[in-house]
Amino acid sequence: MARHDVVVVGAGNAGVSLAARLLRVGAKDVAIVSPDRPHLFRPLLNYVAGGQATMSELTRSTASVIPAGCT
Repeated sequence: MARHDVVVVGAGNAGVSLAARLLRVGAKDVAIVSPDRPHLFRPLLNYVAGGQATMSELTRSTASVIPAGCT
């Protein structure tokens, strides 16, 4: 079983931001646990509703938003 210093549950905006911040302040081993589904940048949903953006513009693969240095 793998062990990590910090485990963040969820790769939404809050989880990804927290993991990045922990790495910046010196955490050595940060892991993010999340189901393998697309990451949605939820603040952009307002623009989709207003016709200023499309769903494809706010959808990314989860792996593409995980900070470098996280497991």
